[in-house]
Amino acid sequence: MGSRFVAGVAALALGGLAVLAMAQTPQPTLDFAPYANMHAMQQGSSLDLGFLPDEVHPGFGGEGVGVDIAFSNDDLHLTCPDGAYRIALSDGLLVRADLFCPTDQTDHADVEARLLASGFARVKDFTQDKRRPDAWGRTVADAFEALPEEQGGTVARIILSRWERPDGHSVSLSAAYYAPAGRTRPMLEMDISAPKTCLFPLSVFTKSSVGDDSWTSPLVEPVRPMFNDAPWESIPLEQRYELAAEAARQLCSG
Repeated sequence: MGSRFVAGVAALALGGLAVLAMAQTPQPTLDFAPYANMHAMQQGSSLDLGFLPDEVHPGFGGEGVGVDIAFSNDDLHLTCPDGAYRIALSDGLLVRADLFCPTDQTDHADVEARLLASGFARVKDFTQDKRRPDAWGRTVADAFEALPEEQGGTVARIILSRWERPDGHSVSLSAAYYAPAGRTRPMLEMDISAPKTCLFPLSVFTKSSVGDDSWTSPLVEPVRPMFNDAPWESIPLEQRYELAAEAARQLCSG
């Protein structure tokens, strides 16, 4: 009896410690910015950001759910508590962040106000489009009501609006369900894209090699001095994408 009692107490204690450990496990966090150095972020994160340093253009990056996300770009600051993300990369830099934010944590009207305050203009209000199916309604609430009938695949969405800023950044807002985060949890999708055309000289530089015509091409002239005229392949990974992020800021700042 005594040994069973001790064993039972020990099991309860271990169970209590497990629950306590779970309760104390911090929510993963991720802070994004356009042209962020994804190599450095991958090194400092427990999340799989999909960074593949052996590829010049990894393209579609990582994805995750249950993350407290913050996105900052100049005076635009968007938060997405307990959200989900999918990211796309170019030359090791963030060029797109597709965020799925629970509507009980993120207010659609607040996001629009933040976009307006940071210089974005709404270029398309899809809720007022004459071709919009009647079943989708004309309000954000209507769109979420209609969504269950539209489910299928990883993302079910009804687009609400598109926003653009003169510097080339764009944001699309949609009512959505994101399957990995639960097919019945309403999400405000914020699809954020940074300009990529300004990165063309950097992309050409990362493909160029010393000794061939590409190294002396006018297309890499603006970029070579930023890397001290060193070839891309010769620079350690820790420095390569740090320099690329700085080059992107210079190339895309105008």
